[in-house]
Amino acid sequence: MNPGSGKATASLVLGIISLIGICSPIIGVVCGIVAIVLSRMSVKESQALGFPADGKAKAGLILGIIGIAIGVVNYIVTLLLYGSKGLFDYGEESSSDSSSEVSGYAASFKYLLRG
Repeated sequence: MNPGSGKATASLVLGIISLIGICSPIIGVVCGIVAIVLSRMSVKESQALGFPADGKAKAGLILGIIGIAIGVVNYIVTLLLYGSKGLFDYGEESSSDSSSEVSGYAASFKYLLRG
């Protein structure tokens, strides 16, 4: 049995979980980083003992990289769309009153629904 097999499996599982970066960027980036680290550790352990690198470790590495990329892109898009000076503000005056901020977003969504 490959000595790095447990880490390779964990890397694969965390790489798959990192694809949740579509829904939660923080989970995607954190799980992606851990998947990459475990993958590298698994490959180094296997090669040090003369075993070939496990395919699960390679898949975990690739999925971890994709998960980080998706998480970062999702975070940037979220900031652009919902940030304080994002795409939906249309030059409105910003105020500290949260009710005017909510009405600004509602007006933006009405604009989108109209076409």
